Amino acid sequence: MSSAIIFQTLAAGFMALSFPILASADFKITPEEKKMCEATIWSRKVQGDPSWSHVHHYCDCVRFTNRAFASLGKNKQAVSYNLGEAMGGCNYVISHATPGFSLLPEIFLQKGVIYSLQGQDSLAAAEYLKALSGNNKLVKAYSGMADFFIQKHDQKKALEIITTGLQNNPESKVLQRMYKELGGAMPYPVPIAPVAETPGKKPDESAANIQVAPAELPKDKAGKQETLRAVVDSPVEARSEIGSPTNPWCRFCADTPASPARPSPSTPGVVPKDWR
Repeated sequence: MSSAIIFQTLAAGFMALSFPILASADFKITPEEKKMCEATIWSRKVQGDPSWSHVHHYCDCVRFTNRAFASLGKNKQAVSYNLGEAMGGCNYVISHATPGFSLLPEIFLQKGVIYSLQGQDSLAAAEYLKALSGNNKLVKAYSGMADFFIQKHDQKKALEIITTGLQNNPESKVLQRMYKELGGAMPYPVPIAPVAETPGKKPDESAANIQVAPAELPKDKAGKQETLRAVVDSPVEARSEIGSPTNPWCRFCADTPASPARPSPSTPGVVPKDWR
């Protein structure tokens, strides 16, 4: 074998391995990412809750998801690597945190984003449902689920989900826009009134529960058919909604509409943009 052929073979092998090596070396958190995590995640720490000792992995999940968005349409290898790191971070917290950990709904939601970007739409929908079962103020879980059914040509089910979302998040501009686009009748759905608390007595949370009937879904890419039921629990404290035209999946941006990137329920251009 000539030296030229040997050189070409070695060069090709190095190029194939170079990205994982460089990506691994770039795992370190940047000052901007650290500031983001401090402001949006670590600042909410609950003293005495042991689950918070694992939350730096949730920061990894969010920052690598954001890196994946930054690489969309530019570098497929970077997108794949970053999504893998993001999923690992979320899964670590889920497997180590206590079942009632306050951030778990958000982490399930973040997993839904990752699955969507990977094209695993049914898995993404299941994560959105987990998120809503713990926090019915997560607007993007409603919009993500609705978009899933839109892509399955089930406008009726999508409208049901958005209606439920508006009942729990009446001020969401994204849900209001989707409600109109799906042909919802005006005025908007009547908001669910929070349950009044009586001193010394816990509120009856069941009065505020909402259930979306299950729907038979068309077969996905894996050829499996799933039945999904969205169980929405009692209202919890609302947080600011996020999303921006430049990064509609960003959890830390203002609540402004974004232009679609590409027509797929698993990409940031379709699922509306207030990701909280």
